[in-house]
Amino acid sequence: MADAEGSDAGVCEARGVLKRVVIKNPAQRFDDYACKVPESWTVGELKELLSREYEGQPAACEQKVIYGGKILSDAQVLRDFLVSPA
Repeated sequence: MADAEGSDAGVCEARGVLKRVVIKNPAQRFDDYACKVPESWTVGELKELLSREYEGQPAACEQKVIYGGKILSDAQVLRDFLVSPA
């Protein structure tokens, strides 16, 4: 499950605005995983990162990313649904 925690770190020239994302495992088998990713990434790109870096290295095709109670598709762009806190 992904939680947006605002826009940290500002702008990186090659990658655009970075968003801090916290991945929570509903099975509680692993600790939460926080990372900063470009807001221009798709959910599929986030899944690929998780398959390399998240504990247990889950295959991208086996992951479900849920945000706001909805399962996100791999083609969805992070900036379209991650909101910065007011």
